[in-house]
Amino acid sequence: MSTPSSILERVRKCLNLADITKGATEAEAIAAMAAAKKLMAAHNLSMSDVEIQEEVRAGANEAMDGLKRKDHPVWEQYMATVPDALFGTKHYFSWVPNKKGQMVKRVKFVGAGQDAAISAEAYTILVNMVWDMAYAHGYTGKEHKSYCMGVAQTLRRRSQDSVKDATPVQEERCRGIMVIKNQVIDAHLNKLDLRPMRKSSTSINSAAYAHGKEDGKTVNMDFRRSLR
Repeated sequence: MSTPSSILERVRKCLNLADITKGATEAEAIAAMAAAKKLMAAHNLSMSDVEIQEEVRAGANEAMDGLKRKDHPVWEQYMATVPDALFGTKHYFSWVPNKKGQMVKRVKFVGAGQDAAISAEAYTILVNMVWDMAYAHGYTGKEHKSYCMGVAQTLRRRSQDSVKDATPVQEERCRGIMVIKNQVIDAHLNKLDLRPMRKSSTSINSAAYAHGKEDGKTVNMDFRRSLR
């Protein structure tokens, strides 16, 4: 169950009263901070919980990938689900003009606070990394796309499995926060005139695909820490 907004509001007020830059005396700041800590301890809250709720209250933001290509092959579209799973965002594709006035397809991530920007940066890093991995193995054409799809499949599974190490309390807290985040994100998406994408089919080279799935197990995903 998510934390009642009234409790979070009381914590925020205490933290605001504890801010010396806003006119609080040292004694007032100490007392207010003590009250905030007492409330957080009583309701099993951390400072990150309060910060996340502040981000959610601010509404959803958008961020676009940093890729330069005109279109996204199927595996790149699939890869967009990886940062969504890691950072609690959702994405859609949009045609936008580049510097030359040409229309190019870009991925736009929607999330609370800095989540959208983090997902967009993570997506750009992952896609460029996987392209380089495929070329390093000498793959081109159909084999290149098949290898990249294999890597993307494994990374998606790994991103979904990343929550399995959480304690029951952490998992419950995360679930509660995601309910609130999804409400904010869905409200933002509902304002847009979005249409379902046409399903694209692609033929797969089974050997290159299997190679990619295996290599996906070795991709270092610790970049999540440096992006935060």
